[in-house]
Amino acid sequence: MGKKTRSLIVIGLLIAGIAVMAYPAFSSYINAIHSSRAVQALSAQVEGTGSAALEEQRRLAAAYNDAVSTGAVPGDYGEILDFGNGIMGSLRIPRIDVELPIYHGVSDAVLQKGVGHMPRSAFPIGGAGNHSVLTGHTGLPSARLLT
Repeated sequence: MGKKTRSLIVIGLLIAGIAVMAYPAFSSYINAIHSSRAVQALSAQVEGTGSAALEEQRRLAAAYNDAVSTGAVPGDYGEILDFGNGIMGSLRIPRIDVELPIYHGVSDAVLQKGVGHMPRSAFPIGGAGNHSVLTGHTGLPSARLLT
């Protein structure tokens, strides 16, 4: 093996090592951009929605929460508070400088890109006796959502 070949191998291994070490930071950055765009799109969608339509969504969410509190399982879960792409709202935690979209459901695909809302728990609209379950990850290889 010649000196030139060894140098190329060393350089290749060095580049591969740097790429492996940079992957978590790079993927977190990409995920942060995606989350930021999703929250911005949600804000624009909500601003473009009339107050009557927003009030109707709130009424539907309150009715869903009432049904859930009695043990019923309403069938229209995915249609309530859907402001596009399954996003129902956003979770903001200033102390750790996080703002993430809240999606319907808790599938792996949802949890890779934001916070999931557990079906059959109350929608996060407030109110006495309402208990919302939000799920999320910390320290994913592809994103640092709640770290």
